[in-house]
Amino acid sequence: MSSLEDKGDAAKKKVGWKSNETLPPPRTRSRGKDKPVAPANAKEVTPPRARNNNRDRTPPISSNVRNMTASLASSKLAPADLEQQLQELLTSCRFEDAAAWIKGSAYLSEKYKLADVVRLVLDQRQFDLAGRLIREHKLADNQQLVTFFIMELVRSGRFHLAVRYAQELVPEFNAGDAASATNRPMWTPMTLIKAMIRAQQYKTGLKYTKQFNLEAEFPVKKFIQGLVQEKAWVDAFSVILEHKLEAEFSVDLLIDNMLGARQWSSAIKCIKMGKRGDVYTGKVLVLRMILCGDFLSTLTFLKEFDLTDDVALVRQMISSMLRYGEFYKAIKYSIKFGLSTEPAFDSARLIELAVDRKQYHVARLYIKKLKLEAQFQDDLRHIAHEKDDMLVRFRDFMARKRQRQRSPEFQARLRLCLGGDYEEPEEEVEVVLSVEEEVVPRKPRATTPVASTPKTPSFLERLRMMDSSGPSPSSLSSLNFSFDSLNGLGNGGSTSFADIDRSFADVDRAFAYPTAVPQQPPPRMSPPPPPPPLPPQQHYPPPPPQQHHYPPQPPLPMSMPPPPLPRGTPYAPPPPSAYYGYQPQPPMPSSSVASLAMQFHAHQMQAPPLPPPHAPPLPSQAMPTKPHRAFVPSLSLKPFPKQQ
Repeated sequence: MSSLEDKGDAAKKKVGWKSNETLPPPRTRSRGKDKPVAPANAKEVTPPRARNNNRDRTPPISSNVRNMTASLASSKLAPADLEQQLQELLTSCRFEDAAAWIKGSAYLSEKYKLADVVRLVLDQRQFDLAGRLIREHKLADNQQLVTFFIMELVRSGRFHLAVRYAQELVPEFNAGDAASATNRPMWTPMTLIKAMIRAQQYKTGLKYTKQFNLEAEFPVKKFIQGLVQEKAWVDAFSVILEHKLEAEFSVDLLIDNMLGARQWSSAIKCIKMGKRGDVYTGKVLVLRMILCGDFLSTLTFLKEFDLTDDVALVRQMISSMLRYGEFYKAIKYSIKFGLSTEPAFDSARLIELAVDRKQYHVARLYIKKLKLEAQFQDDLRHIAHEKDDMLVRFRDFMARKRQRQRSPEFQARLRLCLGGDYEEPEEEVEVVLSVEEEVVPRKPRATTPVASTPKTPSFLERLRMMDSSGPSPSSLSSLNFSFDSLNGLGNGGSTSFADIDRSFADVDRAFAYPTAVPQQPPPRMSPPPPPPPLPPQQHYPPPPPQQHHYPPQPPLPMSMPPPPLPRGTPYAPPPPSAYYGYQPQPPMPSSSVASLAMQFHAHQMQAPPLPPPHAPPLPSQAMPTKPHRAFVPSLSLKPFPKQQ
């Protein structure tokens, strides 16, 4: 040790002192309010460059300059002009100029007081401006104004500012016998602390209690009780530790109150301040959060305390989520922490629980997310049914509510309660501005080519061809129709083409019906008996005779006689065809066929014959609701010109 000390002394002796010429100039030091002494050879310090040289900064006008300007301007004006100028300054909230205007004019000073201007400033809640006016115009002698000023500060809750202005403006503020020396009330430290306690500002009151040494009048325990009652947990805990009152105020009880109020951050802070980490461990805190149902804080502190590997704690958290009905979080974190493989926390089971608790949005979300649609088909149908049911019930509820609100009794009560503010209920009128129709084109059906099949001429074409070319047995035999004798025509052997124009009308009408759906042919049955005659009241008159204004057509060839016209009572209207949903009737025998058109219709559609033109229309219940639009060929019934 001695050798190390000797070496250090020798090293100090070797260092020689330098002269003042070789030493660098000393630094300028500032000690208190003394100005630093600059060395002789110090360089001139350049002033800092201005940031914005282009900006025109007007220096603040001092009170002396304002008063001088006001006195010079007021000396040249009449009293009426002075009062008008003062009124303009006050209405424009230029209170400093108004105070200077009053002080600079002898006429205004006799009529108005500066205290009135300060009162107007306090009405505007501009406390800093009011204090500045009192200080600049030396209004501290007006103790009534000072008392009113501090009272307004206390009413606004600015206790720190009230104490500062009271110390500055109230004479002998901290003296004990100052209030008894005067007959009027004054602000003292005790009255200010009482105002703080009344406003429940316990921390501020405790601060000034210690500052003014008033612990005997205001004990600390009362402030701690007030802080606990106001749930200022951290402030109460710090006061207990500062004044060492752990024996009277249990720290553990205070922490339990914080945990019960879910003040987790404050509780953890107090646990660290009171060094109670051995009692309140991280697992204990997380368990308290789980029991309270605060799962967001639970997940946060699970990560903060590194407790995510504690399977029992995580299992207890998910069970508590199910108990509180938090199925979304339960399914999510059971999958995240790997507990979905357990039977108790299986995702399908949790989805079923969500459906039972009517949390359909959660169930549908995870059914879609986990792709379990095939497993929950019945549940999805049940959810859709329940959703529609709830929508119907809600609409019914809103309709009943709207009906109740628009009832005369309810409107009368509303008119009585509101009086002049009552407004008549507006009637909602639905206005359709535009209707958009979307037409979805159908794909064309695949049709078989018909070019290879020869086109067979229709019955009318063959008849016209036969009439134009003359009678030929081969062409007539190809018709394959059996005709009755000519005695049924009633005109001997002379027939014309006009006698069967009604048959062509029936053919035209037959084309208006659609082609029947091909069905299996009905079994052969015996011909039905003739229909019974209709009663006299339902007998329909015969049609009026048709008058033709064109020359008669040439007679039919005599080789094939025309069919006879029907005689006797006309048949009743038959039921519609099988196309409209009715069963087809058995075919009529060839002997009962009335005309060529009906014969053609019977061979083509295998349906009962059509009614004659003079039959009544079908009943409304038998007619289809939507008419079928079919192609009707245009048939010309005009007679052909005679061949010469």
